Amino acid sequence: MSKQYLKNFNKGVITALVTPLTKDLNIKCEVIKDLIEFQIKNDIKGFFILGTYGEGIALHPNKRKLFTEKFIEYVPSNIPIIVNVTTPSIELTLELARHAADVGANAISSLPPLYYKPDLKGLIMYFSQLSKIDIPIFIYNNPPKQEYDISLTVFERIFSEVNNIVGVKDSSGVPERIQLLVKKFKDKYFIAAAKDSIVLQAFLFGADAHICGLSNAFPELATAIYKAVINGRIDLAVKLQSLLTTIREILKSFGLESSALVKEVMKLRGIDVGYPAPPNRPLDEDELIKLRNKLTPILNEVENLLKKT
Repeated sequence: MSKQYLKNFNKGVITALVTPLTKDLNIKCEVIKDLIEFQIKNDIKGFFILGTYGEGIALHPNKRKLFTEKFIEYVPSNIPIIVNVTTPSIELTLELARHAADVGANAISSLPPLYYKPDLKGLIMYFSQLSKIDIPIFIYNNPPKQEYDISLTVFERIFSEVNNIVGVKDSSGVPERIQLLVKKFKDKYFIAAAKDSIVLQAFLFGADAHICGLSNAFPELATAIYKAVINGRIDLAVKLQSLLTTIREILKSFGLESSALVKEVMKLRGIDVGYPAPPNRPLDEDELIKLRNKLTPILNEVENLLKKT
């Protein structure tokens, strides 16, 4: 399955999309179409939904299913959708995986088991159970969230023993990890990096995609980094990455989950995706003023630099 799948999957920036929510945690369906159009017009090549930025683990499974269904209704057929199906329960993960396959998702993604740390045989057993569902699978490695790492050696064992694995989303944030994944596995698997601090490095090292959270609010900035790298304009790519990193550091200074903060930034850009899911919280009025004051000069700098591209 892997080689055929690689030919069909778009390279470039994939947005780790936020989930639009009302204050009482209903899916804000009326904004989904506008959200997708904003992303696609800025050359986003795919969507990773219900992950960290999508607050999937914080949402009831029925809400996750509803969002997946509504989202797939509006996305053009040439734009791939990866649905994160991670839960603490293998039974529930399998249920979400079957649902994603049934409603037409292009792939699913899962973290390895949470809370209970498995050994190698346990990891292989876990992904083998997922592989019984007829849909391509991305291994999602996010050491800070799962509290352990999947090494290259373990990746190789899973790849060799589990059907339907077509790629990896690595959120370690370690550039050398991406370089080694590309060197070892790119011929057979789709290599996607995450962590917005290494968009530039991911593409310099030859990753197929970067699954980006800040591209929710700044898709044109993330895609400009990709285009600058593939066109050999490395000096420009460095400047653009520096701006993205500056935005990231501003958001981190608030001490909240990035998903909650990005939703606030998107409102500043004219797209109201609603509220974060608890235990995340929206910013209070003083925090919003502080965020706006810190971001405004950066937004102007981004706009001016992109005009020169």
